[in-house]
Amino acid sequence: MIDRTTAPRVIMPHFLDLVKAKLYRLDNGLTIYYYSGCSEPVLNLNIVLKAGKYYQQKDYEAFMTAALLKKGTKTQSALEIQEALDFHGAHLGISTNLFTSSLDLSCLSEKLIDVLPIVKDILLNASFPEEELKIAKHKHIQKLKLNQEKNEYVASIKFNEFIFGANHNCGKLTSEAMISNIEKEDLVKYYHSRFLLSEQSTLILSGEIEENTLQLINKILGSIKLYDKEKIEVKPFISATEKEYIISKPESVQSSIRIGMPLSLTATDEEYLYFEILNRIFGGYFGSRLMKNIREDKGYTYGIYSFVSSFTKGSYFCIATDVGKEYQEDTLREISFEINRLKNELISEEELLMVKNYHKGRIMKSVDGSMRMANKLSTLLPLGLTEDHINRQLEVVEKITPEKIKALAIKYLDFENMYKIIVG
Repeated sequence: MIDRTTAPRVIMPHFLDLVKAKLYRLDNGLTIYYYSGCSEPVLNLNIVLKAGKYYQQKDYEAFMTAALLKKGTKTQSALEIQEALDFHGAHLGISTNLFTSSLDLSCLSEKLIDVLPIVKDILLNASFPEEELKIAKHKHIQKLKLNQEKNEYVASIKFNEFIFGANHNCGKLTSEAMISNIEKEDLVKYYHSRFLLSEQSTLILSGEIEENTLQLINKILGSIKLYDKEKIEVKPFISATEKEYIISKPESVQSSIRIGMPLSLTATDEEYLYFEILNRIFGGYFGSRLMKNIREDKGYTYGIYSFVSSFTKGSYFCIATDVGKEYQEDTLREISFEINRLKNELISEEELLMVKNYHKGRIMKSVDGSMRMANKLSTLLPLGLTEDHINRQLEVVEKITPEKIKALAIKYLDFENMYKIIVG
């Protein structure tokens, strides 16, 4: 009989025998990274383009170009495109961030032949109709007005400004004027300079993949002529010199707090992988020290977390929370206390083991199945990483010690020199 009073032994892997992406070269020279294997007859195709906010020549054009990409081509209206996708049970999501934009197509395997031509049409013939642009500008301005009333939004975008610099594309604050000044010609120009397929584009496929699947993609997308994109060096971020930004709102019952700093580390640095574990201990999961102290023990907030985000030539660390206004100063004091505790005391082996196991579990979950593996690769490739990075993460988990955690905290966590954004 099983003794249910004793928990089973936990065995965490030191190494994952990952199935690496296979490669298929299209006639135009583009390479598809693909993971075959799925219990359902579905496919996901992710097209990643170097077309983010960083590359724009006019404020807001990257986001607006992505937003209007499905709103009409030379042969189809926005309604016709959406009706065709809906008819075939497909979904085409389009998103943009600081450095990339992505087209994410999901459909039944048998429907790829019907929906991939729609994607090709959007990649070649997006038309950005004036009426659709007018509607989008109105919606975006209204959304901006609503967001500007939210403390958490103001705190977050102001934090970005401090990290990247007020005059850098990645740090500029969005204004109504930016949105109003966007014209169709701006979108057409940005579309032709950044959104057309080029050697810098990345295609990642996952799901039920057969030989004719790849041949079909080659027939439809492999015939597209690749365009030469300007190779732009990533400009350095010029972070703010002042350390505090405080907006007092007497009517607010809560304050939004963002605290952090730029880091010299990138995702390719081994020390960045160690710092990820330090962050996990500090505020990177529900059982973190910040959550236990400020949420569970003090009751100042419903949630507080920290994260580290990496870019091509840098990264930053951020602590974020919304607290009762009367607890604003107390929260800052407790954050400083937890930073100093990491710098002055060795973490116990018991706590470190728990964090190690959690961290490993998150890594394993992120690569569980072909579609998650493909999604993971879509985040690694733009940073110059491959699937090998995943096992590097596991190696670091095994090697990290309480002494290393303390040394990292001393080296990188300086509360007095962190940016402190408080809105409320």
